[in-house]
Amino acid sequence: MFILGQVASPPVTPPAGMPPPGGPAGLLPMLMQFWPVLAIVVIMYFLLIAPQRKKEKQRQVMLRALEKNDRVVTIGGIHGLVRNVTDKEVTLLVDEKRDLTLKVSRSAIYAILDRTDASGEGELPLVNPK
Repeated sequence: MFILGQVASPPVTPPAGMPPPGGPAGLLPMLMQFWPVLAIVVIMYFLLIAPQRKKEKQRQVMLRALEKNDRVVTIGGIHGLVRNVTDKEVTLLVDEKRDLTLKVSRSAIYAILDRTDASGEGELPLVNPK
């Protein structure tokens, strides 16, 4: 079948000094297209990821500093006095009258409320992961 109106035209060449049709090729135009996405990634890093890493480092320091006779609160809201500390578990004295103790995972400790020395008289500095 014969299609009317189709005529072969010669290729158009741009004048000297002008970029070829279709735009310039290379890395710079591609980066110019994606710079908003890259900017959002950088902003999200500084707003979300970096502060979370800092908070997690502080938490790890607090958990390593956990000692006997520290008053702590767990992530479940249980308040207690540390009686024994191992690498993975902490024994908390919850009720002194009944001598009620609980064994919890070391990672379940949310904060150290205050520290007292063994005699119970002196108070050591407060450690809190805020």
